[in-house]
Amino acid sequence: MTLRSGLRLLAAALCAATFATAATAQDLSGWGDVRGFLIQTLAPGQEIAAFAWLPDNPDPALAREAIGVVYPEIVGSAGNVDIRVAYYARGDAGFSMNRTVSNVFGMEPRNAQFLPDRIEVTTTVLGPNDPRCCPSLARVWSISRTDWSAHPLN
Repeated sequence: MTLRSGLRLLAAALCAATFATAATAQDLSGWGDVRGFLIQTLAPGQEIAAFAWLPDNPDPALAREAIGVVYPEIVGSAGNVDIRVAYYARGDAGFSMNRTVSNVFGMEPRNAQFLPDRIEVTTTVLGPNDPRCCPSLARVWSISRTDWSAHPLN
């Protein structure tokens, strides 16, 4: 292993540790086993590196809809992850996955805005001069409530 490849691995590990901490730094104490629920609905049987639960209201009793995100580990890929996103709605029996969402990319999902025609979510993506391990650019995604695909707003 060269010094350069060793430094790359160290940088990737540090960024991955930062990502995992930031992505799961939500107060989910009143929500039950959100992690298990998201694994069951978005990545059954897979190990995940991180997850996010973005409800329309932080109070579990008042929330009616949410965006769920998981980052399943890609086996054999030295720490790389996939992303899976879905829309969840509350019914009589609680929250259930209503639709999968396509075309969302990035890390650290946050700032969900639930609007009548769309849902906006911010992630962090690679900027023009970012090393692949460490994205720094905030990207806002608009998720259409008609076809459930996302398109960047910025």
